[in-house]
Parts: sequence; structure tokens; C-alpha cells
Amino acid sequence: FHKQLPGPVSSEACRRLQYRRKSDTVKRQVREEFLKI
Repeated sequence: FHKQLPGPVSSEACRRLQYRRKSDTVKRQVREEFLKI
């Protein structure tokens, strides 16, 4: 019965997860650039 989330909810969660992961990678790159200087 508990197969899958509804379309909008699952897509929203996936988008939020991707955004958080992207922001984490950007933060890491910025920190590396800052430490390089």
C-alpha cells in the first residue's frame, strides 16, 4: 500500500534534496578557495 509518494510531493522533496546538495558543494568550494588565498 505504501508504494510511492504522490508526484508533486516526491518531485518537491527531490528538488529540495538536490538544491541542498548543490549548495553544500558550493559552500565547500568557496571554503577551499578562501583557504587557498
